[in-house]
Amino acid sequence: MKLLSWLVGVFLFFVIYVPGPYFFISLNRNLNFPVFKIPFGLYLGMLMIISGLAFIVYLIFVFKVVGKGSPVITEGAKKLIIKGPYQYVRNPMYLTHLWIWLAMFVIFGDVLLILYLLLGWLTLHVFVTKWEEPQLKEKFGREYDEYVKKIPRWISKL
Repeated sequence: MKLLSWLVGVFLFFVIYVPGPYFFISLNRNLNFPVFKIPFGLYLGMLMIISGLAFIVYLIFVFKVVGKGSPVITEGAKKLIIKGPYQYVRNPMYLTHLWIWLAMFVIFGDVLLILYLLLGWLTLHVFVTKWEEPQLKEKFGREYDEYVKKIPRWISKL
């Protein structure tokens, strides 16, 4: 990956995983909204985060090897990726972000983290449907159209 891609990726990573959740946790506590204590939540949540981050590293590898690019917007894939997790669902990277946000709820228990998760999914859904998918259709044409017919956007048909 190019330096700009790394910088953009690191910036986005810290924006979505630090200030966003911190804001929602702070708001939750300032408004005295419920905080759920999940038994072993810290351990389960940390396991979820570690597995999610490991999966993101794997997906970056898939982008590099199969797609000849990166998942960062500044250096997208040059080839359509239809292998690995992409043969089951079109957006495994975004689903992994949602998984990690769910893990934050499991760890901290602040109910507004569920709102953060839902707003995150809605934002991703709008981004994917209004910008990313039209870009991929333009870039990969018929190959992408066939892929879309076979593979669901968010929930796998396993």
